[in-house]
Amino acid sequence: MKKLLILILSVVVLTSCSNKASRNEEIITKQLEKVNSEIERLNKELLSFENQLAEKTKKMVELEELVESLKNYDRESINQLSTLVAMNEKLIKHLPDITRKQGFILEVNERDMIVDYANWEQKADEPNGGHIVDQEGDHEKVNLHSNVEVYILYGATIGYKPFAEFDPTDHEGLYDLYFVNNKVVLIAEKYIP
Repeated sequence: MKKLLILILSVVVLTSCSNKASRNEEIITKQLEKVNSEIERLNKELLSFENQLAEKTKKMVELEELVESLKNYDRESINQLSTLVAMNEKLIKHLPDITRKQGFILEVNERDMIVDYANWEQKADEPNGGHIVDQEGDHEKVNLHSNVEVYILYGATIGYKPFAEFDPTDHEGLYDLYFVNNKVVLIAEKYIP
């Protein structure tokens, strides 16, 4: 009888262990399904990010090409404008009533100003393409036209500035001065590289 009781107990224990193993197997299977599902979701998300990255990279290349073409266009425009300025200066030099001089403006008031004459001389062999030649002792008081206009450099770009707001101490550069009938009609700050 002892043997029978041990046999029954062994069967009960084995059955319960088998049930636990079966339940553990179900839990592991469900967890594996969840992990596989998460891996599949992450793979889809990764593929989506790779597609977005490819699109953004393509757009970035297109924008870089556009920027490069705009740079070339800007260089061409600057060269063209420089040529037009040189042509206009050549014409102005030959107009009978217009005289152009260069100099530093030392003082200015409503009717006249004091100028220290100097010239920008271009020289291809110099680092910035030329140099300023000061005309020693060549200070002169010059009369201003009643409608004198002033153009000032803002960086490398020239722009209009009302004469009433013009202060030569704010812009101590070299100026092109345009005279008509011995009066300054236009003051333009000169860009020096």
